[in-house]
Amino acid sequence: MKFKTIGMRIWVIFTAMILLIVSTILILYYVVFSFVDSGMKEKDLTIVHETILEGNYSPSVQFDTFQNLRGSTHFVFKDGQCLNIMEYNRSKSGDSAAEHENSRKKNNNMMFPPGFDMRKIEEAFAELAEPGADKLTVREKVEGRKFIVVVSEYDGGYLISSVPYDYDNRVFYLMLIISGVFIIIGFIVSKIVATYISKPIKKLEEFTGRVAVKDFSEPLSMGNTDEFGRLADSMNKMQDSLRRAEEEEKQFLQSISHDLKTPVMVIMSHADAIIDGVYVDSVENTAQIIKDEAVELNKKIRELLYFNTLDYVLENQTENDEINLSRALSGIVNRLRHVREDITFETNFESCMMTADPEKITTAFENIIENAIRYAKSTVSISIKEEQSGKICIDIFNDGEPIRLSNINRIFDNLYKDKKGNFGLGLAITKKIISFYDGTVKAENTDGGVNFRVVL
Repeated sequence: MKFKTIGMRIWVIFTAMILLIVSTILILYYVVFSFVDSGMKEKDLTIVHETILEGNYSPSVQFDTFQNLRGSTHFVFKDGQCLNIMEYNRSKSGDSAAEHENSRKKNNNMMFPPGFDMRKIEEAFAELAEPGADKLTVREKVEGRKFIVVVSEYDGGYLISSVPYDYDNRVFYLMLIISGVFIIIGFIVSKIVATYISKPIKKLEEFTGRVAVKDFSEPLSMGNTDEFGRLADSMNKMQDSLRRAEEEEKQFLQSISHDLKTPVMVIMSHADAIIDGVYVDSVENTAQIIKDEAVELNKKIRELLYFNTLDYVLENQTENDEINLSRALSGIVNRLRHVREDITFETNFESCMMTADPEKITTAFENIIENAIRYAKSTVSISIKEEQSGKICIDIFNDGEPIRLSNINRIFDNLYKDKKGNFGLGLAITKKIISFYDGTVKAENTDGGVNFRVVL
């Protein structure tokens, strides 16, 4: 069965549980009560039966007045005749026929039940004839009524005691009424509980609907500290994170679009100058400017594409291998030392090995070294050493101007621009790669310059 709301589902489940519990209790009560009541009747009937066998029966004692023995009869089956125990005793004492008939009429309620299947009694007689059998109990149904019958040998015949087993339905009906009231109350209570539980869920649904359409105007408030309250706090934090991500995305697009627009405008203006023949310098120098700007534009576009696909590439297209970091960094230095001929490279490399994707690690350190070359005045110093803890520390130092303290923790963000307005994704890419390999990277101002420390 499908439900449109969780409140309806909770309501139906609660109601079904209540019905199941009440029905189980009623059935168990009926079965247990019937079993216990039947056993008590049989026990009391057996006690009276044994009392008669012992000769302690008195006509003045009316056993059928007791609760468990109402309607009980005790008679003797002898010589093919059934005689009430009182009649049988009177006949033995020599009472007159008139007195015998009056006694029979007075005790008519104690006569053997009409319609009783005597074959059961005959079977009981046959079993009593077996050695070791002195008393048997049988159950018989006569005209819709159940009887408990106890049979024993008595005075050359058989003593037969019977009692109807009539279950008192008044108690059962009372239980039905109480159960009905309980079901109605449970039905109402389950509806209230379902509404109470589903109300905060509806608020959560409305809130997530607003967040889905980027409506971050109002936080979610539950007004309590239970699981729903804690969930609301988590969703508010999620909303704040999504709002910041939305704002950062807008700023990122604005920044990158402006940064890409500048070289495009330079290329277009110089190309127009060549076409119109109004260039200031020679055509070769103007073409070189166009080429340099195109190279820079291509670099930024490649960085942007690489940054946006880096998470997927790291997770799905990473081929790890043993890397000699000193050899890898030496190769990077040899390739980049010609970028600026006016600076000196100082290296102090220990042979350190790590397992990683060579291409990704090379990209990460290239970005840091390129940044150091860009801002260095005269020296770039690189060192590698392995600490006693087994961690590898790489320090990349340049003697350029220090980074503002307000920006030193932001230079690895994808939205960061330096004080000259330069925008790049190199350090943001580096941080993603180093973090993927459970490493850390940070920048710090030192005496005479800036140092980048990578710990792997």
